Amino acid sequence: MIERLSAGDMMMIWAQEPGSPMNMNIGMAGVVERRGPVDIERLRALVSARLHRGPMLRRRVQLTRFWQGPPLWVDDQRFDLAQHIELVALPRGADFLDWAATRIAEPLDLHRAPWRLLCVTGLDKGIGLVLALHHTLADGKTAVALADVLLSATSQEPAEESVRWRAAPPPSTGHLVRDAAVAKAAALWQALREIPNLLAKLRALRAGLATTYKTIGPRVPSLPFPVVRDGRRHLATAAWPLVEVERAGHAFDATVNDVALTLTTFGVRRLLTASGEPVTGYALRVSVPVAAAPGLRNAGGSAPMMISLPLDEPDPRRALARVTAQTRAAKADRATAPSWRPPMLVMRLMMSWIRRHGSERFNLYVTNVPGPTTPLWLDGSRLAAVYPIAPITAGVPLAVAVLSYAGTLVMTVNAAPELACLPSFAAGAREAMTALTRLALPGGQDRLLQGPDFVPAGEWRRPA
Repeated sequence: MIERLSAGDMMMIWAQEPGSPMNMNIGMAGVVERRGPVDIERLRALVSARLHRGPMLRRRVQLTRFWQGPPLWVDDQRFDLAQHIELVALPRGADFLDWAATRIAEPLDLHRAPWRLLCVTGLDKGIGLVLALHHTLADGKTAVALADVLLSATSQEPAEESVRWRAAPPPSTGHLVRDAAVAKAAALWQALREIPNLLAKLRALRAGLATTYKTIGPRVPSLPFPVVRDGRRHLATAAWPLVEVERAGHAFDATVNDVALTLTTFGVRRLLTASGEPVTGYALRVSVPVAAAPGLRNAGGSAPMMISLPLDEPDPRRALARVTAQTRAAKADRATAPSWRPPMLVMRLMMSWIRRHGSERFNLYVTNVPGPTTPLWLDGSRLAAVYPIAPITAGVPLAVAVLSYAGTLVMTVNAAPELACLPSFAAGAREAMTALTRLALPGGQDRLLQGPDFVPAGEWRRPA
């Protein structure tokens, strides 16, 4: 059976401009509580025994010509775990999180299975993990599922034997041409059947274009931060007990995602202040990806939500209320909007436009993914801390990623290394969360776990 790339998958490829530092790699950095040497061959053997649960990890993209139909997923005939799982040393004097974000941003070869996992030695405590996946292979939700294949859900490795696997040959040119011809004929037949409904279809097209234009929105002032010009990255992090975030959301009738967007607002406020910039005059319009339907990656190609964060609101509670009202309105608009999926050519032109002009329409990219509720393990050693890392796209200066893992909500902000005051983003987010927690719990000043500088056990923390 031929598995073609979806429209959403293709958009992740079109987003990458040749020669640009921008890429569509997503990933995470982690720290494993482990002492002693790492047996990389044993780790590869353990992963090999689990790969039958994640067959996409052995697949690559095969590009096609026009008459062969859209590109497709095929088995990587040269698949070798030694090319995907490596043991490397952290360079002397390097900051692990900055180094990890930079390594994740390195291009992945789509002619091979587009992912890599680095086991990193040289940290003060434990072993570092750096996982990079191309966005075509996985969105945030799929990446979490694939991480569960590469790592283990239990401290004791189950006695699994590698399932014998042989790469299936790619479809022949004739097979591809026939499959594409059948798909085009079916599409033409469906179009002919819809001729009596042509007027309704034109109305739907007009409504779809209007919805897309509304989603793109008006121009917004750019944030006064440096934009990534090469592959280097700078990362700042903040973390809270997930139960505290959920409690604050429940108290104010908001979701965890609403709270995360509010914390992002106050992170940017503090970053502007630390940069000597005013906090007024910026709309702070953010792109928030929507969850894909079951069985699809990358939201099936549907447009993200665009939310204007209340950067001018100094009160976290009122800011959260305004964010919640906006996300509800955006979800309601999506629920009532006409179903419309533009042709592939139109979507490619749209992505080309976004790649060049996206920074004129939104300031920030924010993604929030629910992660594993229990710890993951690497050969019997616990993965103590996880830091999600989102790609920097469309010329915007910041990308925020939020991930829940084993009872902790972790937020990271990814930026150019020239933005030296980036840690102030985390400080602003922490202060806002502290305020929300105190407001949600009467007398909560004495009930906070460890205050705004809460650090979960085992978390790697940037040296002062």
